[in-house]
Amino acid sequence: MKSLAVVLALTMASPGGAEADLGNTRFEAFAVDLKRSTPRLIRDGDRVIHRVGSSCYMWRLSFSPTEQPVELRETLTLPGRAPSWGANPSTTVAPNMSSAETMVSADGRTGHASNQWCIAAGDPQGLYRFDVHSADKLVGSVKFYLKKNW
Repeated sequence: MKSLAVVLALTMASPGGAEADLGNTRFEAFAVDLKRSTPRLIRDGDRVIHRVGSSCYMWRLSFSPTEQPVELRETLTLPGRAPSWGANPSTTVAPNMSSAETMVSADGRTGHASNQWCIAAGDPQGLYRFDVHSADKLVGSVKFYLKKNW
């Protein structure tokens, strides 16, 4: 599993301060083929091609802009062990190597937060799941299948 840098409108938020009120939110997930330019919206149960080096998947959360920094907790769960998760100080990998928790910090004024992962050699095929929380509230979730040949 190889993590790209947190993408789109993410910036490191300053520590401290009150928890941001996200207001109305919209959670979307996308399949991204690095050899093509257009991301494809994915919904629960959708199929995504498993291609090492070009298949990526991401989520994006839109929320009401706020002056507060936004702190999100992403949990990515795989159907089995991933041999490599990449080096990211914001990510904690489970001992069984089949899930990871990433803290995502966003500038609340932008009204957006996102994160992206790309397929690496040895990543398992099967059911993947993103769960994104703000504090203890689930603000987005999607399950999708990754397979080499559909």
